[in-house]
Formats: sequence, structure tokens, C-alpha cells
Amino acid sequence: MNTSLNEAIKVAINFISYRPRTLKEIKDKLISKDFSSEVIEETIDFLVKSNYINDEDFAYRWAEERIVSKKLSKNLVKFELKAKGISDELIERTFDMLEIDEVENACNFLRNKFLKVKSKDSLDANKLLKILLSKGYSFNDSKRAIKKFFENY
Repeated sequence: MNTSLNEAIKVAINFISYRPRTLKEIKDKLISKDFSSEVIEETIDFLVKSNYINDEDFAYRWAEERIVSKKLSKNLVKFELKAKGISDELIERTFDMLEIDEVENACNFLRNKFLKVKSKDSLDANKLLKILLSKGYSFNDSKRAIKKFFENY
């Protein structure tokens, strides 16, 4: 291995050490450090073969964390994954594996956010709608989630 390749691998592994990264994120980082395209490709090949980069695993873990734990919408998470260089096909496969009910997820988001509110009567449905829309939920899913939230909690 040449010195430039070793340096690129060190930069990439250091970048990955903070959190898992996608192939695109690593490539962008190496480009920003002015490595040659040949060195970048060799580095990417090494990282993929060594399983430092796995976009499929990254997409699943990212989506699971953002959707299941943070209760964000599929639309918002899809946007985040696309920005990280994940293909539409891989995003769809990831969402198929997760089997998320958007209305239930939105309702749980509201329940968690307003857990300490003593009276639901003090909550404004329009405010709740704006909150859900800002989290990427569709208008129809948001309306159904708000209705369910007021009925069940």
C-alpha cells in the first residue's frame, strides 16, 4: 500500500469511528481531503471488503433508530437516507423490513411528546397537525393520528 492510500484509510476509519457512515459520506469526506479518485476508489474497496462500510446495514439501523425510537415519519427518514446516498431501492427494502404503521407511529409521537399534559382539552388539534407535518407525516396520516390520540389517550 502506498502512503496516500494508508492516509486515506486512516482518515476514513477515523471518520467512521464517530458513527457509522454511508459509502457516499466516506467518498465525500475523502474528496474534501483532496485524495485522488484512484486512492478514493481503492480506499472504498478496502472499507467495503473489510465491512467498515455497509449501506444496507446503515440504512436499516438509521431508519429503525429514527422511525422506531424517535417516531419520525418514513418521508422524513427517506429524505435523510437519500441525502446520505442511499438508493431508493434500498430505502424501500429497508422500510419493508421495518413494517411501520405511520398513523400508529404518529400517534405514539404525540403521546410521548404530550405525556405530561394533564388535560387533552388544552391541546389544539391545529397545533398538533403542524407538529406532525413538520416531522414529515402526511396530512391524512396526521389527521387520523390526531383523532386516535384524542380518542385513546
